[in-house]
Amino acid sequence: MTPPTLQAVLYYLVALLLEAILFGMLAAWVWAGSRMIRGRGLLPGEALVPPRPARWGGGTLAALLVLYIAAQAAAGSAYEAIVGVDLKEITGQFREGRDEVETPEAAARPAEDPAKRRVARDAMHLMAWNAAFNTLFLALLPLTLRLTSRSRLRDLGLSPTRWPEQVKVGLAAGLLVTPAIYAIHSLALRVYPPRLHPVQDMLRVEFEPRMAVIAILSAVVLAPIFEETIFRGLIQ
Repeated sequence: MTPPTLQAVLYYLVALLLEAILFGMLAAWVWAGSRMIRGRGLLPGEALVPPRPARWGGGTLAALLVLYIAAQAAAGSAYEAIVGVDLKEITGQFREGRDEVETPEAAARPAEDPAKRRVARDAMHLMAWNAAFNTLFLALLPLTLRLTSRSRLRDLGLSPTRWPEQVKVGLAAGLLVTPAIYAIHSLALRVYPPRLHPVQDMLRVEFEPRMAVIAILSAVVLAPIFEETIFRGLIQ
């Protein structure tokens, strides 16, 4: 169990982060509105990284598919060997346990309920394994691009020379579109039944530092980099 004082500190830090994001969204919209009123653009006049034609094709995408499968298997085998768990068994238990704890009767039980704690533990293992897989895949991605198409990360628009400006543009764009994303999400919840993410399963039972670190690495850092690089960067 996490000590109450430490748990209170974690909740306080999360509250500060959410308030900072809210303030950032308001500030970003004020900044964007003032620039549009003055007839000024939101983006720099010149491209931060000059666009280049894609040098990769079906062969590179096939190699990335092989890398995806191999990295997933390697990360799973290493995680099972180090932690001493069976990921296939955990996946099955997580699905069964999730259906059980999301019933109205189980939802009313306290967080200390054994079934809920089992679901949280299984979710933690799955998120940790996913973080390990994403790390391995991203580490081998530059080499795969180089060997299959002689491409570099710069061909994806990633430049080490003007990264501070790219970070600023990315933060501003993220803060500007976040309200629209939440609005679409709210409308979607009216049509489709809500389904908790494994991160929520993990943190709603016990919010402890280890689980918070795994959640941030997997869901906030690694997964977005993986998805943006593969889908927007390479496939599109």
